[in-house]
Amino acid sequence: MSVLVRLIALSLALATIAAAATEVLSANGQEEPPLAYLGLRWEIWSNLEKDDAVLELVQPIRPAAFLRLLAGTAPGGGAPAAVHAEMPLVVFWKPRKIWPLTLADSCSRGSGPGRANFYHFFAEWMPALSYTLCEQFDVPTVAPERRACSLNWLSLPLLPGLRHRSYSNRGQLQIVDVQRRYGCHQRERYRLYYHEAVSCLSDKPLHHINGTALRDQLTLVRTAWLGLGPRCRGVPPGCYKAGSGRLPPTAQLTSNWRNLLGQCMGLDASAQAPLQPLQLLVVDRLYASGRHMLNVESVVRALRARFTPQHVDVRLAYLEGMSLKEQAALFAASSVVLHVHGAAISNYFSLLRHAVAVQLAPMLRHYRPSWYTDYLQEELAGISDIEVITWYSDDPWLAHLNTEKEAAELPFRPNHRRFVQNRTEYGHFLRHYSCPKWMRQEARGVCNALLYQLNVVVPVEAAVNLTDRAVLRAFETQGRRPPERLFTAAGAAGAGRGGAGGGGSSGGGGLGGVLAAFQALLAEQQQGHAAAEGAEAAGGAGGLGVHSLPPLSAAGGMQALLLGATAGAWWQGGMR
Repeated sequence: MSVLVRLIALSLALATIAAAATEVLSANGQEEPPLAYLGLRWEIWSNLEKDDAVLELVQPIRPAAFLRLLAGTAPGGGAPAAVHAEMPLVVFWKPRKIWPLTLADSCSRGSGPGRANFYHFFAEWMPALSYTLCEQFDVPTVAPERRACSLNWLSLPLLPGLRHRSYSNRGQLQIVDVQRRYGCHQRERYRLYYHEAVSCLSDKPLHHINGTALRDQLTLVRTAWLGLGPRCRGVPPGCYKAGSGRLPPTAQLTSNWRNLLGQCMGLDASAQAPLQPLQLLVVDRLYASGRHMLNVESVVRALRARFTPQHVDVRLAYLEGMSLKEQAALFAASSVVLHVHGAAISNYFSLLRHAVAVQLAPMLRHYRPSWYTDYLQEELAGISDIEVITWYSDDPWLAHLNTEKEAAELPFRPNHRRFVQNRTEYGHFLRHYSCPKWMRQEARGVCNALLYQLNVVVPVEAAVNLTDRAVLRAFETQGRRPPERLFTAAGAAGAGRGGAGGGGSSGGGGLGGVLAAFQALLAEQQQGHAAAEGAEAAGGAGGLGVHSLPPLSAAGGMQALLLGATAGAWWQGGMR
């Protein structure tokens, strides 16, 4: 089916509700296009979908009416403009939303990219788009055993002449962004990884339907698909819930997406995780990003002391600033990955067969981080057969709030400002790092957002014990015996001591383990803290002794903010 897509600027009255108007001309010139055939949904989040999602963008129109429309919009009432461009195959898509880069920024100013959540874009939005292309645009001209996609669910016939799912012929596809709620999209302020990820499906740059490349021109689209099919992955969209209107991915779709990424990133998706030597990757997050391991150097030193270097190579990496290919290469070269819960999970698709991941999930009380990894592990079963071990901790003694970042953002976040100024709610948060139901709805939202950002001190013994388990499992899953001298002499001597929090269980390692971790951290940073009255040590925020802290009930909101979160945890211990 050929369609004419007219991208025109809207009148001022309509500009607030739509960015562009698209009219579709039926190929036979008589009947209106079957819109239900074009696509099912725009949104990956089914609760955001509207009944008339497709009709928001597409207006079916007959030839005579279309010609009258062109004549009416032509400058000076003259003849309508000729077709400016022709596209053989177009997918209209609503990608993950983009916001201004900083709270003080606006998408109407500046030329840099906006900001977006990397995990949700790359591990949820992109696979869903891939599944749609795979199930809708594959052509049954090859033997079933050679097809890349499963088409069993589709009762409608395939659109004729579509050939996309080979990485080598992705040059015919153009992906057009139709996200209208966020101005960063219309100004095409995409992150670099948006372009990198889209290039795995199409070698043409991502454009917005009202961006500079397509605005105010008439484009002939030979074949178009609008929206997403029912297949998706990820916890938030409810892809695994009965009655959600969604379907989880099939093993064939997951395998196809992983193989496509392997081709795009230059990786061998069929290879086994390396064991000679075993590659142990520790992935940390920057302090400003939140969920940073405050004692990461102590953890890395302990791991290097634990294993013999000829059998285990330990590396520390930060993913911020890396391209998609660099991240993929890093994970593909690793046998065991130790990381804090976050965007690093999206690179599980790049892990080689039988790799093992250790996920550290501190202070995330209001949801289970293992939901994300459990589904990934299940989807990749029989494909890469990765395994994931998750460590939980809700211990406030291990957490630290980046108060500098929070204070800098208060002028631009009125809801955060109101939360900080509320002594009862913010005081409870500092003491307990929890968001109880008695808080106001707005306050709970801010509280949960702050829980996402807490930095953490990882008990070293727990990290070592979890890594022991992962390393041994990496050998076991490949049917290999661990080397006799896998552990150093010092590491082998300490193997029998155990360690609280090991083996993937929750818990922070007890007070002794916590204090030991804090002592290692403070030794690294070479910071001395004055002793408080009695025998208690000082808190980690500002170097104040426990009994030096003014009562939170008497402190103003900003004063309480600057006390810091670790001080709040110590204050809680002193009041018990």
